[in-house]
Amino acid sequence: DSTAPAQRHRSTRAATNCCAPPAADHPEGQSATRDRCPALASLNEAAISESTARLTVVVPLRNEEGNVELLLDRLAPAVAPLQAEIIFVDDSDDHTPDALAVHARRCTVPVRLLHRDPDSRKGGLSSAVIAGARHALGEWVLVMDGDLHHPPETAAILASTALRHDSDIVVGTRYSG
Repeated sequence: DSTAPAQRHRSTRAATNCCAPPAADHPEGQSATRDRCPALASLNEAAISESTARLTVVVPLRNEEGNVELLLDRLAPAVAPLQAEIIFVDDSDDHTPDALAVHARRCTVPVRLLHRDPDSRKGGLSSAVIAGARHALGEWVLVMDGDLHHPPETAAILASTALRHDSDIVVGTRYSG
């Protein structure tokens, strides 16, 4: 299995600015930007701030209700030592958000959910990744699949490597050596 890229996240942005240009460039202002963006919901009591977050794991989902419990069980402990948060960007039509809400409660890392309604899904996977990255609090953003094709433990090793070195991007591959 391949591992997703981890990239240093250097932009500063308003957390609500996920799908429109910055308020200064938007004719209707920041409130219109917030109104058009899906809400980001915190799913557990774990807290992290922008000043302490080192890593944000962005996980785009589409109808992964059956995978989220195992994904969280493997991912949360793997990234917990890295001062991480997890953002799920959900484009599901099934009960994935409900399953996330149930299973995220016991996670030791902050878990947030951005559920996008069908009208907000233009651009598919790539726009989901961008929306998640725009909400990221971490200095680094790691993107991984929610279907467990990217092993969470390997993704955490990749992120740990990125955090130790002065690199702008780190990419894992199954074709090494």
